[in-house]
Amino acid sequence: MAIFNKKSKKKKNHDDDYEEYYDEYDEYDEYDDYEEYSDDEFEEETYEPPKKSRPETSNKRERLDNTMRKQEQEAQQEQVAVIEHLKNENQQFQKEMQRQRTMAERLKAEVENKQQEIDQLTMRLTSSSKSKETIIALEEQVKQAENLRIQLDEQLLDERNKCIETEKQLRQQDLMKNQIAEVLMEAKEKAQQIIERATIEADRTVEAARHETKKAVSEASIELKMINQEAANYHTRILRLQSETSVLMEELLSKSSRLADQSLE
Repeated sequence: MAIFNKKSKKKKNHDDDYEEYYDEYDEYDEYDDYEEYSDDEFEEETYEPPKKSRPETSNKRERLDNTMRKQEQEAQQEQVAVIEHLKNENQQFQKEMQRQRTMAERLKAEVENKQQEIDQLTMRLTSSSKSKETIIALEEQVKQAENLRIQLDEQLLDERNKCIETEKQLRQQDLMKNQIAEVLMEAKEKAQQIIERATIEADRTVEAARHETKKAVSEASIELKMINQEAANYHTRILRLQSETSVLMEELLSKSSRLADQSLE
């Protein structure tokens, strides 16, 4: 429909040019600039205006038609090229969004796996012995979990940067700006939601593991203090018993010595 209107408009312009050409030609008269004189001063003469060059005008019109047809063909070719270009851009954008969704799902799966590992680690912290070496090993595992969370955050940031780069590339396109902007905004919001959910889950997981580790370390420290206190009390009782035994032995030896002396007398 737009092409038909374009053709009608061009044809109308062509007719206007044709009429304008003859209008300008008719307006020109080499005798218009001369003053008029009465019939008494000059004899009446018959004047025949110059004939208009119809063949030359026909050639001009034919050239104009050819030019307009050529421009119309070029416009149609350009329109086809633009549509093909937009299709290619849309396909590339869909592929990029699919890749980003796949990456987000993979990262989410890794976060869930890490959550399971941290849960297992928490169970081990609860059920294992409270020795110093075990606590140090558990703290090392927590550090590794935190390092892994940092790596996941870096990957998420990299995906966010890629999304921003994709947005910049799409914004550079001059055609179909409104549609591209709408698709871009939806993709950005979805990617942002995925990134935020993954970040929140990772933060919660690490925070829970850190809390459980601190709790286990605190309980182990209290238990060690109690064991040390009991050992100190036991040592004190042994020393007191040893002291009491020594006194008793001395008393027995003294009594034995007195009895021996009395027997000799």
